[in-house]
Amino acid sequence: MKNPQMAKAAGVRSKAQVALEQRERNDAEFFRERRKQETANKEKTQRLKALRLAKEAADREAAIDSNVKQPKPRAANKRRS
Repeated sequence: MKNPQMAKAAGVRSKAQVALEQRERNDAEFFRERRKQETANKEKTQRLKALRLAKEAADREAAIDSNVKQPKPRAANKRRS
């Protein structure tokens, strides 16, 4: 005959094992989703950087093409005579 305490202990171990496996599955899913989100954020950052650089280049080209003189910045400490 089985000892009732041993049977109970085996049941507790079994439940603990099931809980551990479930937690591990949840953790794996969480980290998989986090990696996916990080990858999406990196791709978005790269796209935005490329767009910003393209806009800056287009703005420089437009300034050169229009031959518009850029005003000189005024010196803050310069006295007027």
